[in-house]
Amino acid sequence: MKYFSADQIYTCGPEGVINDGVIVCEDDGTIVDILHSPPINKNCLKVKGIIMPGMINSHCHLELSYLKEQIPTNTGLTGFIEKIQSIRTNYDRQHIAACAQEYDYHMQQEGIVACLDIVNDDFTLEVKKNSRIFYFNLIEVFGLNENYLNQIITKAKKIYDLFRHSQQAVITLHAPYSVSASLLEWYLTTESEFLSIHMQECAEENQWFENGTGRFKDLFEQWKVKQSFTMPTGESSMQSLLRVLPEKIKTRLWVHNTYTKPGDIDRAMKLPVENYWCFCPSANLYIEGILPDVTIFPQDRCVVGTDSLASNNELSIWKEIKLLDKHFPQFGLEHWLKCATITPARMIGKETILGSIEPGKRPGLVNITDPVKESCRPVRLI
Repeated sequence: MKYFSADQIYTCGPEGVINDGVIVCEDDGTIVDILHSPPINKNCLKVKGIIMPGMINSHCHLELSYLKEQIPTNTGLTGFIEKIQSIRTNYDRQHIAACAQEYDYHMQQEGIVACLDIVNDDFTLEVKKNSRIFYFNLIEVFGLNENYLNQIITKAKKIYDLFRHSQQAVITLHAPYSVSASLLEWYLTTESEFLSIHMQECAEENQWFENGTGRFKDLFEQWKVKQSFTMPTGESSMQSLLRVLPEKIKTRLWVHNTYTKPGDIDRAMKLPVENYWCFCPSANLYIEGILPDVTIFPQDRCVVGTDSLASNNELSIWKEIKLLDKHFPQFGLEHWLKCATITPARMIGKETILGSIEPGKRPGLVNITDPVKESCRPVRLI
């Protein structure tokens, strides 16, 4: 048995916050008991600050780790897309895999125990097979040129088959603006019941769907590709997509939501499906220089992601929590910790193992010695 104690234990479960409690666990990290008293066992590790469950990164692009510091800040989303398209093929796969391995390790050290990771190729396959992190792989499809439709589908199926044999994997969409009508039609024939999609990350996205104008129009004309849906729809990008998504896609993870409005949320929440809203504040500030208004979202459905190192300086969920807590302090630290633990655990069906410190679970334990101090980093205890 192992014993851990801290000034406060944030269980992120029914026990709430426990002062001077003791966590009793098996050597493999399975929680046996939580004691509401100061440590009396001489083998108890007493740490300063807080102990919390291992964190879940609800949106990441691990394979883009090689692009760290390669794209300038404040490009706007369309400028970011242009830049990333121009440089992402300039590196060999060994370098890409090595960078992915480095930052997989960094995430482990930062107390991340699970990660919903966007996948466009097999660069990260071997890294993930040997990682302590549980990866939920989102095989992403996008493309507006109908001439490449079969090529895109064939590659997606191949990558999906590679990942699903050793890990959890689903096929998903990149964004409403980046998927042709034919590709969307094919996606809707797949067996996927989980959708993760970049949503309303910039004002131009809604402008494109509402009236067919703006920077996306210029970008598509430059690329000489057809538009995604019949344009304009007269509705926001989210509401345009909600019209065509079948109810068999039972879980929908909307990522970024910087320009999502209450009407979009209301329409989504009226459907008989599970909606979750992922915020990646560092990436939003890096690209667009603005944060979503998180106060308008259902707070029990909010989760947190890092996005990629192309749009962030590190893959730290604790950093994202601190940023959200700084800008929206009215919710309190415990709320944001739940957004990075138990809520995403429920979203991916792992709540019986991960997400909260409760007997029978194996969530990982993370220590933060000074949760107020900006420079304080998480340390994984087990």
